[in-house]
Amino acid sequence: MKHNQSFSGAMTECTRMFRGHLASIHSHSVNEKLRRAVSYTHQDQVWVGGITSSLGGRTISYWVDHTIWNYSNWANGNPRRSGHTCVALCSADGLWRSFDCPDSLPFICKY
Repeated sequence: MKHNQSFSGAMTECTRMFRGHLASIHSHSVNEKLRRAVSYTHQDQVWVGGITSSLGGRTISYWVDHTIWNYSNWANGNPRRSGHTCVALCSADGLWRSFDCPDSLPFICKY
């Protein structure tokens, strides 16, 4: 996990420093493993590699590493149903929340 960045800055940092991507999550066990790792650092929310886009009442979610979107763990009211948002993992409950992509959060890379 790294220091705070916008979502775009976090993606750049993962590529530049680790030749990797923001983490994609494909199962409950991986989600829980990352949640526990984040909770040890006393961070509330961290970027993971998900993006959601809502157009015309339809919301599409995808991972920036181009892996299949086959698991989700959204908090109630998420993902937001307007515009373009980025996904953060909450360390308290392991649920995902939509944030504005320019927001500054710590992040988790995979490589």
